[in-house]
Amino acid sequence: MINKIYISCEPKDSSVKHLSGSMTTTVNDYVTYIENKLANNKIYRGIHGSEFHGDITEEYISEEIKYKILDSTLTILLISPDMKAADGDERTQWIPWEILYSLTPTLRFDKVMRSNAVIAVILPDKSGDYSYFNKLSTFKILSENIKGGYIPIVKWRQLIYNFDKCIQLAYERKERTHSVYRNVE
Repeated sequence: MINKIYISCEPKDSSVKHLSGSMTTTVNDYVTYIENKLANNKIYRGIHGSEFHGDITEEYISEEIKYKILDSTLTILLISPDMKAADGDERTQWIPWEILYSLTPTLRFDKVMRSNAVIAVILPDKSGDYSYFNKLSTFKILSENIKGGYIPIVKWRQLIYNFDKCIQLAYERKERTHSVYRNVE
């Protein structure tokens, strides 16, 4: 089976551990790492760092993101210490919408597009620690689907060493559990 993968994250968050060979690291570097790791049976359908620039409207970006998510079968959500904006208004941030688009079955070209399998991956903070996640205020749609058992959580090191096993876990959860796909609040 070919997996089409979309990665949701806060790409400019630099509060993560440096990847080897890099002086400064952002979450986007982790996206690139995953993209380079994908084998022939996996296709990256996410956003590239420089894809949206210039006089592009938010509506255009939203439609492009929605299209890429609808054309994928798996969403990997990279969790980082500063992924959520300080103001807390989830309606103005992309990640909750990307989660919603991933979880919501959609009618497209007279065909029902099934929801994606989703997996949350905790990235290490600058010191290489993962415990920040226990205190992190996450998006409501994310926390509801983690608590409901639909979205499994793994640490970055688990994903790198057992990539296929982690991806399979997301697909298994999708088949066994119903997502909570309310509107973003």
